[in-house]
Amino acid sequence: MPEARAIVPDGGVRAGLNTDAVVLPKARIVRDHTLTDSVRLCTDADQFPKGITMQSIAIGVTGDVQIAGKAKLEAGAAVLKDALVGSDSTGRGITITDPGDFVVGRAVTAADDAGDIFEIEMS
Repeated sequence: MPEARAIVPDGGVRAGLNTDAVVLPKARIVRDHTLTDSVRLCTDADQFPKGITMQSIAIGVTGDVQIAGKAKLEAGAAVLKDALVGSDSTGRGITITDPGDFVVGRAVTAADDAGDIFEIEMS
């Protein structure tokens, strides 16, 4: 399988201050927090996603969060190409099956197993 790559359009990246109590890993789904430009890990598909971390973000540090374009995301389980993708309990991408859950994007490539990095087109 070819290596996943990110394609980021102009304006497709925003600053995200990590206000969570843990380091935010690279290629994970994050959500807005109460402070301006602050983010926390998405811990459920029913939380509205802000974007995907482009690198690990230490506690209290601001990092890049991709909000548009083709992004790299770590899988929480196997994901088929063209599946709608949302967050599992650790911010990893999983197939969305509940119509009430939020979608962060559509899988451009497949993920065979949890931990694989795959591409999604953000929506």
